[in-house]
Amino acid sequence: MSVLSYKYLIDNAKPGSWRRGYESHQKNVVIESELEKKKYKALVKGNFKDAYETELIFKKNDIDTKCSCPLEEKWCKHAVAVALKAMEDGSANEIAMEEFHEDIDFSDELTEMNPNPQGGYIFHFNPKRRQNFFSILVMDRKNNKVIRDIEAILRGLIELQKADKSFVLNNSQKVEVGIFQLLLKNARADKKAGWWDVPINKFDDIFKLLAKADDVIDGKTKAKLVFKDEEWRIQLNVN
Repeated sequence: MSVLSYKYLIDNAKPGSWRRGYESHQKNVVIESELEKKKYKALVKGNFKDAYETELIFKKNDIDTKCSCPLEEKWCKHAVAVALKAMEDGSANEIAMEEFHEDIDFSDELTEMNPNPQGGYIFHFNPKRRQNFFSILVMDRKNNKVIRDIEAILRGLIELQKADKSFVLNNSQKVEVGIFQLLLKNARADKKAGWWDVPINKFDDIFKLLAKADDVIDGKTKAKLVFKDEEWRIQLNVN
């Protein structure tokens, strides 16, 4: 299977379709998406109809696309937008690893990770996924798999502590547990996409913990983000 990446899309889509697809993705035109084994299906807002049905079919040595739009082009702007969505929510990598047992190369994402991480997870942050919400996606550091069941992780830790009284979480792990607890308390889970959507007015405590997490990256650009838990003081002098 050809693993989806920005380079893959730029190499395979026509320049105009890549640009329009990227711009469409930035506008959140993918209104529904579903992962089904080796297929990623989505509805995309259209110009001449309410929505187009677009599908990515992952094969061993290629990726096929289907779109109900009138443009006879493998990588139309709708397919590009859906591909970017599949990259963003981790579905493309999940198919590559689980269906085709491939190792994922993230070199084109240019993200410098913490060289000595003490925790087990990477947090993706997206402030524009939904209006009035900040969104978090949790990815397993070892296998790059999107974590959809946070409760199972917390239950596993409880069982581990019961079985081994000497087991103690390190500081990074404590931060991760704190983030998980706040997500379960305040977030709406989009289990298909893997995102946890938190109302902006309930995000303050999560910001403080993200400032202490090993790695937080931008959900769209994959750039490393650094949060500060320091208070800002603004002084205004009036003459």
